[in-house]
Formats: sequence, structure tokens, C-alpha cells
Amino acid sequence: MFLLVALENSGNPENLEGGTIYVEGTAGYLFGGTGSFMLLGVNREILLMGVVKPDLICMAIRSAPAALVIAGVNEDLQDTVGFALMFGQVKYKGLYAEDAD
Repeated sequence: MFLLVALENSGNPENLEGGTIYVEGTAGYLFGGTGSFMLLGVNREILLMGVVKPDLICMAIRSAPAALVIAGVNEDLQDTVGFALMFGQVKYKGLYAEDAD
């Protein structure tokens, strides 16, 4: 996980709560690869407005305090190409079950 400069309290997982923007891509033919990129802690209000007015998506991206990058490779009989752009939300409920509401 790469913590961006905007994250002031890097040890506090509550800072990652908020909207998420998730981009995933994959391609393969006998040998394949996949990559994912997720922005965490995005300002939810700006993200919702950005769905209606795409100019605000850049502003929402700049409000993200952390980015998660995942990559992988595989080998098998496959013929695939794909891309996904998803929006979501992370809700912090504590580190342990007894901390949850």
C-alpha cells in the first residue's frame, strides 16, 4: 500500500474510510497478467457529484490519502482481455469484532 502525502496520521486506519475508485485490467493468451489500482479514502460527496459531472472526478482523486496497487501473472489455456472501473466505499468498524457497532 502506498500512502500518499495527504495522509497525515499514517498509522490510523480510520483515515482510509470513505469512497474508493477501483480500476482493474487483465489480458492473457496462454500466459496472462492482471493489474489493479485502488484509491482509498476518497471524499464521498465529491465522488458522488463526480458521477454526474465527470470534471469533479479529478478533484475526488486528489482527495485520496492512500493507493493500493496489486499485480499478478498466470499461465493456462485462456483467451481474455478485460477492463473494469468501479466505485465503492470503505467503512471502518474497528480492528476486532468487539469494536464493531
